[in-house]
Amino acid sequence: MLRTYQGGYLSNDEFNRAVNQAQSHLFAFLLEDSNVDRYTETALDPFKVETLITKSSGVYQAPADFAALREITVPWILPSGVTEYRPAYQIENLGLTMTSPIRKPTTKTFGYVWNNNWTLYPDKNVQILLRYFKNPVTVERKVTYSGDNEIYNPTGTVDLEWNETEKSIILDMTLYRDWE
Repeated sequence: MLRTYQGGYLSNDEFNRAVNQAQSHLFAFLLEDSNVDRYTETALDPFKVETLITKSSGVYQAPADFAALREITVPWILPSGVTEYRPAYQIENLGLTMTSPIRKPTTKTFGYVWNNNWTLYPDKNVQILLRYFKNPVTVERKVTYSGDNEIYNPTGTVDLEWNETEKSIILDMTLYRDWE
């Protein structure tokens, strides 16, 4: 890839810094619109994670790569032995959910509070199914030096996790920096 920047040369360190800034900017922009349209939802596909989290010390710890919540559901074992996953709602919205004529009123629902960890109410369960967006990895293009020349080194290089369309957008943002 040609690493020129507005008529000048972009060093490897500058390139790594610029590409990470561009991907952070795009990621934040798309997260704001993640419930708006199909393109945004598809663009964020590489960052969707689903995992069971076990309660520890009365709370559910956020994963280290957690960026934004998509949904929390709670395993509910029916009398037949089948496990059904029921949604949990933020406590502020729980009252509306329990009395909603649209969603059918229910008393078999769960609420949660977020304070860098989740606390679930009622707290009888030991696990939640967490669907979330993970943070993008920090991208790094590795090089070795031969005199004054940088030679690309794939060993240790960390690539973008995005789909091809968004990779192209990020690289354009990196090189043209018209979004700053």
